[in-house]
Amino acid sequence: MKFFYSLKNMLTLNFIMLGVLPIVIIGLMTLNLLTDQMKKELTQRNALLARSVAGEVERLLQTHLNVLEQVKAIVSDQKMIDPEQIDTYLASVMGVYPAIESIMLLDDQGKIRHCSPCSAELYGMDMSNQPFFQLGRKSHTPCWSSTTLSVQTGQPTLSLCLRLETGVVVSHLNLAALRRITDKTDPNQNEDIAIIDAQGTIIAHPDQSLVDQRVNVSHLQAVQQALSGKGGTYSYEFRGVKKLASAVIIPETGWVSAVILPVKAVHLAVRPIHKLLWPGMALTALFAVISSVLMLKRTLKPLAQLTVHAGKIARGDYQPLAEKQHYQELQALTEASNAMILAINAREEAIRQSEARYRGLYQSLMDGFVCLDMDGRITESNKAFQTMVGYDQEQLKSLSYLDLTPEKWQPVERSIISDQVLPRGYSDVYEKEYRRKNGTLFPVELRTLLLKDENNQNQGLWAIVRDVTETKKMQEMIIQTEKMLSLGGIAAGIAHEINNPLGIVLQAAQNLAQRTRTDFAKNQETAKALGVDMEMVARYIKARKLDIFVEHIQSGAVRAADIIRHMLDFTRHSNSKHTVCDIRRIIENAVGLTEKDYDLKKSCDFKKIDIQIQIDEDIPQICCNMIEMEQVFLNLFRNAAQAMAETTPALTSPRIRVRISQHPRCIRMEVEDNGPGVPLESQRRIFEPFFTTKPPGIGTGLGLSVSYFIVTKGHGGRFFVNSNARSGTCFTIELPVPVHEQNAA
Repeated sequence: MKFFYSLKNMLTLNFIMLGVLPIVIIGLMTLNLLTDQMKKELTQRNALLARSVAGEVERLLQTHLNVLEQVKAIVSDQKMIDPEQIDTYLASVMGVYPAIESIMLLDDQGKIRHCSPCSAELYGMDMSNQPFFQLGRKSHTPCWSSTTLSVQTGQPTLSLCLRLETGVVVSHLNLAALRRITDKTDPNQNEDIAIIDAQGTIIAHPDQSLVDQRVNVSHLQAVQQALSGKGGTYSYEFRGVKKLASAVIIPETGWVSAVILPVKAVHLAVRPIHKLLWPGMALTALFAVISSVLMLKRTLKPLAQLTVHAGKIARGDYQPLAEKQHYQELQALTEASNAMILAINAREEAIRQSEARYRGLYQSLMDGFVCLDMDGRITESNKAFQTMVGYDQEQLKSLSYLDLTPEKWQPVERSIISDQVLPRGYSDVYEKEYRRKNGTLFPVELRTLLLKDENNQNQGLWAIVRDVTETKKMQEMIIQTEKMLSLGGIAAGIAHEINNPLGIVLQAAQNLAQRTRTDFAKNQETAKALGVDMEMVARYIKARKLDIFVEHIQSGAVRAADIIRHMLDFTRHSNSKHTVCDIRRIIENAVGLTEKDYDLKKSCDFKKIDIQIQIDEDIPQICCNMIEMEQVFLNLFRNAAQAMAETTPALTSPRIRVRISQHPRCIRMEVEDNGPGVPLESQRRIFEPFFTTKPPGIGTGLGLSVSYFIVTKGHGGRFFVNSNARSGTCFTIELPVPVHEQNAA
């Protein structure tokens, strides 16, 4: 029996021996201690530098005080200098000390007696309201003023005032001299020196813009502490940059000397330590990792094999793993994996078979199936639905049901979904229209069902769609046929009832015309016997237009007889035999008859119409009643010619196009004109007896109804119309073709 090792114990022992984590912790602690030490050293150095800067500022101020005390001593002793030479002396002092901006001697009333630089406008100017004069007169010690902006240079200045026996001496020190101190910093140290007055305003800084803008930093903790006499090092944030400042106070003026170092510079100072410590830690960790890899290689190899096998399962490769494992845990995992693979294989096979059955049924159904998400986007459809709307699967996925539904149906469908589908999960069967890819509309009948996910949440909608275009046409044909059958009996009765009195009227009109003729001997004999002059009677008849009235009676009677004959033809079952006929000859005969139609010539010239005949080359001869079919085409040509003649404005190029084509089970004959078209409401009644859109006295309203009867009842075909105002009217006749003729073709 083979011994199995425990993978868990082996991995635990290896990682304890590695000790990577202690190395990392010790390294981070060392790095933190060194960083703190470096920061402490930088803080001490900056504090010493701040005190050194304060000492230099005090020496600069003391030099200025010494110069002004020397001036005081000389101008106070008249034995040492002539009063008239004081201005010259003051100018010489300023030449030696360029940092002094001006020197003035004021009398007890505060008026300028001597000054440098000299200016005639300044002599005698009253300065008694200036703070430095008022302080100087009251104090026996030097008085330092607050920093102000010089009127002459625009730079910060400091006023120093000493009391004289008969006035005061005042000098103005240009604080730009402090730049010699603040600019002494080492650029490599990335530090700044700032001198701040007692009000917290920066008066000297390497960045001259801070001085020019009189930036006040009294709100910073480092400045506040220094101004209160508590110098030290503090961190703060200035204009989005974190900094570290060491600040001390300058006792003579109450100013603050500060050495400023960005916090980032502290990290830069520690970077050399990082460069040494991080590589050392990395090398140590690398050594630990290499040792770990070598020790775990043998341990993890079986686990890697199982991982590869799991990847194959994820990619659909369900082959069991035959190799035995050396570890108990891995062997148990392998056996469980193999059992899972067998179960998956069985389930996958069952799903594939079910999917194949479902997909075959789904795609073979004549009805369309379409699936939508809850936003109305189309996610799936079968072949029947794609053929129905003219889009392929990918094109449909970019559309919603609103793109296929005309606007007038959208509120109706939304109401059905909200009132039926969502509350109960399905809708009643309802009708609407869809829009094909080419823009045409067609009627459909559908039912919508709600889909839910495993959490019983609404997931989408299924719709079963059926194109009812042919059904609608068949219903209309059935209704039309029923109308024809019902009206047939009525038409036959009316025809027989009218025929007898009509014959009497026609015969009487003919007799009246005969017995008023002057060339008949019988008429002359009777007139002579009665003493009547036939010539005078004839003149009277013409003068009173009685002959025209008789002609009108005759033509009306003939027209009525023609109507009765049509009605009898409409109701009488035709006994004419069907023979094999050439369809081209039927068309040509109908065209010839139309050209000779006397009544048609009254309204239009048929010869001016462009007759275009297109007949497929392989059209076989058809079995039909030639006379009846000629009558059908004659009616269609007459109607088309009359419709185009009534078009307003008149057509410049009237056209009738006849197309004959063969289809799998029928011969299709189309007669199309470019006239004004037939309104939709008239299309529904166009085959009804006595229905006409022509003015009274033109047409009987029986032409199309008789034609419809000939095509549908006499020849077992179909007869329908399509029309719109833009492209005229097209009448279509479909006559069935016997099976043996289809095979011959």
